[in-house]
Amino acid sequence: NCRIKHDTVDLNLKNEFPMLDDDKVYLDSASTSFTPKSVIKDINEYLTKYEANYNRGLNDLVININNKIDAVRKKVADFLEAKKEQISFTSGATLSSYLITNKFAINELDDKDEIMLCNLDHSSTIKPWLELKELFSKFNKCVIIKEILIDVYGDYLEDDLISKVNDKTKYIILTHIHNVYGLEMNIESLVLRIRRKNPNVKIVLDVSQSISHIKVSVKELDVDYLYFSGHKMFAPTGIGILYTRNECYKDMEYGTPNILGIIGLGSAIDFINSIGIKNIEDYVYNLTRYLYSCLLEIKQIEFNKGINYCKCKLGYGIISFKHKKIPSSEINEILNYYKIYVRSNNFCQNGQDEYIRISLNIYNTKNDIDKFIKVLKSIDDN
Repeated sequence: NCRIKHDTVDLNLKNEFPMLDDDKVYLDSASTSFTPKSVIKDINEYLTKYEANYNRGLNDLVININNKIDAVRKKVADFLEAKKEQISFTSGATLSSYLITNKFAINELDDKDEIMLCNLDHSSTIKPWLELKELFSKFNKCVIIKEILIDVYGDYLEDDLISKVNDKTKYIILTHIHNVYGLEMNIESLVLRIRRKNPNVKIVLDVSQSISHIKVSVKELDVDYLYFSGHKMFAPTGIGILYTRNECYKDMEYGTPNILGIIGLGSAIDFINSIGIKNIEDYVYNLTRYLYSCLLEIKQIEFNKGINYCKCKLGYGIISFKHKKIPSSEINEILNYYKIYVRSNNFCQNGQDEYIRISLNIYNTKNDIDKFIKVLKSIDDN
């Protein structure tokens, strides 16, 4: 998980986000990111100047919308280093996951075929496959699910995973950056090992927690399906992307799409490109390292898997921890009183202890972290 050298970058972007116009400290970007002024402006322009339906007629308004949606599809494809025919618009990561199971996997799996997934990944990567297994059982067919284990650091237990791959393995479902542990799961290397063992296996990758702040390239990742939610990368809610290696978007999209969301997603990509994805990665890395160093000063902190246990320096914007004496829900309540917003309790993850998750993005600053740490220390002192 050791990545390239990170430069010191000062972005100073807080003023670009209207939601941060007061003294609130938002540390929950893994749940949803805030929307910048430029994206809001483009959405408002659509609603006030050229609103129309997609592919419904031949008048100038419709043709304009058709062209704009086609341009956003191309923009997404370029962002992922894909072809535009491989890009489908969805409502988000969950629907994308269901489309893979209900449109592709359901027609490719047979009795005794195997799927591999991790029960500690986000529920949207797990639930559709469990439901598919249940559906097959109603027709007296058994789809076998093998569990991908997580090691003590928060990474996939790679040797164990590879040992479970065989000729019956049809799908492997993975996560790029973990939504709780905050580690990049060594996907490029892992995919190479999987392909050597079974070149025909289909690999599915959720990039929702990486898409806004590190480079995501389908060429480098070499997966068959990849998806994310737009609201994790400064776009509105209700829009997402499904990449498929096969060029089939025309078979995936029906009815009126979320045009507002598509316009917003295209604008969000423009916003990211205007800053530079490497600058964003460096900024989030340095901010994560600063947060980690501050948390180390609090003796009662007990870290979850992730940054504290990794052998090399990393930082992907997510750290989760708990207090040895004070319940996370109580700490969350106190932080909320001071307008410091974090995530506690459930993280859309099965059967986990109660932790607090801090997740950062480009609008956060060291000052945000200092405010958070000050309150956390006051709780600890009392």
